[in-house]
Amino acid sequence: MFSLNSSSLHTLNADKNLSYRKQQWYFYLNKINNMIPAIKYQKNFSFKEFTRTDLGDWNGPTTDSPSRKLSDLFWQSLPWDGIKQELGEIRICDTGCGNGEYAAKLQRWSGSRISSYIGFDMKNNDNWAGLKVKYPNIRFMQLESDLIGKYIPADTNCFITQSALEHLVNDITYFYQLADYIRNHGKPVIQIHLIPSPICLILYGLHGVRQYTPRTVMAIFKLFKHYSYAVLYRLGGKQCNSLHYELIRRPILEGVGDLRQIEAARYDQQLKRAIYQDIHSPIGPPTFYAFVIHSYWKQKYF
Repeated sequence: MFSLNSSSLHTLNADKNLSYRKQQWYFYLNKINNMIPAIKYQKNFSFKEFTRTDLGDWNGPTTDSPSRKLSDLFWQSLPWDGIKQELGEIRICDTGCGNGEYAAKLQRWSGSRISSYIGFDMKNNDNWAGLKVKYPNIRFMQLESDLIGKYIPADTNCFITQSALEHLVNDITYFYQLADYIRNHGKPVIQIHLIPSPICLILYGLHGVRQYTPRTVMAIFKLFKHYSYAVLYRLGGKQCNSLHYELIRRPILEGVGDLRQIEAARYDQQLKRAIYQDIHSPIGPPTFYAFVIHSYWKQKYF
């Protein structure tokens, strides 16, 4: 149940069929893990609110969760011109890529600035074949995250995850492999990880292994601190959290069902309003985090 290779107090994985007793331990240990404060803040580690003036490439009506929609807005808002100037050719390694949809999304949102993309996932996905035909510069590999160090392409300079780290039992092992690669690479490398905040324990319940806190994120940053700076962006807040609970989590718990599907138009309108309010007046616990680490930088863009 416990491991030094995990950033959390336990290795219970809610993606698997946990017994009722283990489910109780899951909630208890995650609650404790999320309450432990950061004793000391790290040098070159800062916090920022995620703000923007519009809602970007909405493509609604949408049934995306608030955290997923906020994540997509964050990806769209990245300083892609600056990233390309910093890295040269942008070569992405995406761990926990799922069906590979972000290979296409990031190419579009970056203005076709991505030179290559490789996605790793522990499960093969039928969607990969079609994407590889449409985008010759992308590829996929079925691979456990504990083994990624052996298969990182030598020219990789951008590591990303989207809602994936919480599913890695040994997330520290994953970051040790990235740290070894980046030190040997010795050139600018950017990491961008979209991760669940503590409120997600309430909003999602049994989901993955953990949530992340400033304390656990700074523990990860220690592996890179001698040649990097990091920024933890707060995404969303009170309005998005309330919307998720009232229209998704509580109806499911009460047996009504997910109201995103039942009342899609209403949900889309309320999601727009909630995100707009949180972006312009962020209060309450963040809905999600975006964790950025920039190593061997020439110029800071975050």
